[in-house]
Amino acid sequence: MRAAIEAADCVGLQRIAHAYKGSVSAFSAGAAADLAARLEMIGSNGNISEAEPLIASLETSAGRVCALLNTLMEEKSCAY
Repeated sequence: MRAAIEAADCVGLQRIAHAYKGSVSAFSAGAAADLAARLEMIGSNGNISEAEPLIASLETSAGRVCALLNTLMEEKSCAY
């Protein structure tokens, strides 16, 4: 997404954000999904300048999702 923002590629941002939204929704990561939906809308509307603050928030939220998934995987592997 960051590359699409830097290239002012609204269509690319919209597509990537849409796919990301679907992926994080599968993990019930509501905050990340909401941010991705907002980025998808920004891409759709062509307001790429509004994306930068949201991408930083999404990166933070994605880090939390990854940390949680890593913890769950470690717990799962220890159970066997």
